[in-house]
Amino acid sequence: MWKRGASLVLALFAALDVSAGMLAEIRHEVRTEFGVYRPYPVEVVPQVKPYVVEPDFSNVANLGKFSFGEEEKALLLKNGFFASPSNYKQMYDIYKELMERQVPIFV
Repeated sequence: MWKRGASLVLALFAALDVSAGMLAEIRHEVRTEFGVYRPYPVEVVPQVKPYVVEPDFSNVANLGKFSFGEEEKALLLKNGFFASPSNYKQMYDIYKELMERQVPIFV
């Protein structure tokens, strides 16, 4: 079975309502210790149709590749995601492993 940490990225984010618009608008340069962020405005029209995950997960094709407990499944249905402790040091480590295993990632 997959590492429990990989569950963090299960591609159910699309079930969330992202049509509410921007959460924040940054219009000017932001300087930090890390560097300078320069906003680059982009206009897009979302083209992915919303979907609903069935309560029994019957419409999730790769659920069997993960080992979720009942609490984790409940959180997936409620929020579209859940977070759990893992041995990954960086988020990109999770993405890298999922890409190597050819697991679809949709965020």
